[in-house]
Amino acid sequence: MNTVAITVWNKIVSPVFDSSRCIILFDTNNRSTEIRLGDISIPDKYNQLKDRGIDTLICGAISKSSYTLFQTCCNRIIPWIGGPVDEIIRDYRNNIDISGKYFLPGCQHRQCRNRGRGNHCKRQLQNQRTTQSNNAGSSKGTV
Repeated sequence: MNTVAITVWNKIVSPVFDSSRCIILFDTNNRSTEIRLGDISIPDKYNQLKDRGIDTLICGAISKSSYTLFQTCCNRIIPWIGGPVDEIIRDYRNNIDISGKYFLPGCQHRQCRNRGRGNHCKRQLQNQRTTQSNNAGSSKGTV
C-alpha cells in the first residue's frame, strides 16, 4: 500500500520542509494520521519517516541536502508544492497531477515553476533580453 507523507502548517503545506513540525500520513484507502514532530533535527525527521515506511513525500521548499537524504527512504519526493492540504490529499488520491496544479510560484534551478500559467520565469526572461540586446549590438556596423 502506498503511504504518503505531507508536511502541514496551519492546514496548508508547510512552506519549508526543513522547518516543518507536523506531517500527515495518508494512503489511498482514505486513512490518515497526523504526526506532530515538534522542533527536531533533519536526521530525526528522516528516522521518523523511514520507520513508517513512507513511499512518497509531498512538501514545499526543501534544501538540497534534505532532498538528497530523503531520496534514500522515499521512492518519490514531490517538492515545491503549496496549498490547502485537504485539497492536495483529495487530488492525489484521485490521481490528479498535484505538481502541475499546486506548485509554488517562483523559479528554482533550471525549472520554471510558472509553466503553464501564461507567466514566464524571470530568469528566462532576463536571459532572453540579454541575448536579444547582445544580438542587436553585434549587428551594428554590418551590412
